[in-house]
Amino acid sequence: MLFDMDQVEIYRGPQSTVFGPNAMAGLISLRSADPGDQQPQLQASLGGDGLVEFGAAMNVPLTQKWTARLSYGGQRADGFRDNVYLDADDTNGRREQTLRAKLHYGEGNGGRQAKVTLFHSRADNGYDAWAPDNNETFRTYSDNPGRDEQETSAVSVRWQEPIGAELDLLSISSASVTDVDYSFDGDWGNSDFWAAAPYQYDSFAVGYAYQFFDRTLRQRTTWTQEIRLLTDHLPGLGGDGVVGVYAKRLTEQDAATGYLFGGDAAVLDSQFDVNNLALYSQWQRPLAAGRRLLINLRADRHGTDYDGSTDAALEAVRFSTDGWLLGGRMAIHQPTRLGQLFVAVSRGYRPGGINQHPRLQAAKRPYEAETVWNVEAGLHAAVEGGRASITLFHARRRDQQVELSSQSDPGDPNSFVLLTANAGAGWNSGAEVEASYRLLQSLRLRTTAGLLATHTDRYSFDTAQGQRLWLGDRESAHAPTYSIRLGADYEHRAGWLATVTLSATDGFFYSDSHNNQAEAHQQVHGGVGYRADHWTLQLWGRNLLDDRFTTRGFSFALEPPDYQERLYVTHGDPRQIGITLRTSLGSL
Repeated sequence: MLFDMDQVEIYRGPQSTVFGPNAMAGLISLRSADPGDQQPQLQASLGGDGLVEFGAAMNVPLTQKWTARLSYGGQRADGFRDNVYLDADDTNGRREQTLRAKLHYGEGNGGRQAKVTLFHSRADNGYDAWAPDNNETFRTYSDNPGRDEQETSAVSVRWQEPIGAELDLLSISSASVTDVDYSFDGDWGNSDFWAAAPYQYDSFAVGYAYQFFDRTLRQRTTWTQEIRLLTDHLPGLGGDGVVGVYAKRLTEQDAATGYLFGGDAAVLDSQFDVNNLALYSQWQRPLAAGRRLLINLRADRHGTDYDGSTDAALEAVRFSTDGWLLGGRMAIHQPTRLGQLFVAVSRGYRPGGINQHPRLQAAKRPYEAETVWNVEAGLHAAVEGGRASITLFHARRRDQQVELSSQSDPGDPNSFVLLTANAGAGWNSGAEVEASYRLLQSLRLRTTAGLLATHTDRYSFDTAQGQRLWLGDRESAHAPTYSIRLGADYEHRAGWLATVTLSATDGFFYSDSHNNQAEAHQQVHGGVGYRADHWTLQLWGRNLLDDRFTTRGFSFALEPPDYQERLYVTHGDPRQIGITLRTSLGSL
């Protein structure tokens, strides 16, 4: 639930040069409303699937220099699944709450600024999304549905201090603690389901019930510290610049229980320690004829220590990785008669890591960092009543990381060897277009479109049975060739409003481990409503044509007695109708 958000920014391509954390393939930045930036507001929604949402936010003036903003957002829904065995419709349900407090201190323009953010979220979600028969009516049969619970508490302190005529010091500190409870019913069924035709599983004859359940408790503690020096004028170079350092320490403790590693263990206790230190700089200055040059550089030291042991005779795993990574970006922006033109070249990276499965060979335990060189060019244009942008890009990937899996025992749906490996090389090319135009005073048209071509070079993978498979030489997983959204927004001067959006997405490969694909699909969303001075009421619908489309697909052996490998899929949400009321509370 994105409530009380002031800004959502989407950065495409490698972001291994931006401030703070690293991101190789894009970054979404969410910024909540600061004290005083927005009026107090209330929002409530009711809808199908038992949807109930509520949000409230208000400003709290404390002193002349201190202000605060408090916000709460909560959501509950049943999750679009009907568990016929348990006669329950909420085993895949969502129960989520977020509480945020922001305090702001300001001494006016150019003076000391401080911001403290306190954050707490809790998600008590179920996980019951799969069925052995791949039915499209959202029925499930599990006797022990999983959970997907998470609780996070975090604090962030941002302090900016002028230390010279054109020099500021900025400090950003943060700490968070996250507790996760993740579990799933590995066979997606129950004793009655598997005993019936066509499976006819006889637990007395086999000697054990066909039931598999895994659970992982995880606690993650994260500390970050960032220091920046910012200047509006660099002596001798001109322009403005930033120099900074970013440090992060993450500790994750995991406790997994179940029928682990094909029954070789029932308990796995492990700990990850991740240390990250980055140095970065940015310089930009105007050039002749309105051109602007931007240069970023970043050096990143990333280290991971892993320690894992089981309750069985499996060998304990202790492994460490460490290394430096380099990234950078250079861009030139040129104003033209059509709009703002830019050309950029960048180098991004994704750190390597460690696979924790105890049966892996030592050589396959670590996986290497992935690097990418990206070239892009684009145009941002604005005309009376509209705007448009187009970006073309091409990226070359080296040591491309792929997610692989292999089932070691066909009679055990939980006996997967899961690992990340390096596939060698690959590339991505594409184009992205965004445009909006006010056709009439009351009618605005909008569109976003993306075209993507990807390729992963051929590589080999040794299965849990010792067989060598050759994979790749195809498109990357979860990379549809096209994705398009067309929309229109109508708002009459009397307050009546309407909106409609058509989306279309191409098919894609589900996984790097097999060649099954999702089919292309289309959806229609829309709404009608009324807007007054301080409130808006809207009746909305998602997936109005009730299209059936798949989102994930696994290929493995599940069904007795033959345990033939086949594709299993889970579906996206069906049609949902709801109503939302938003109110602004003026200057409260």
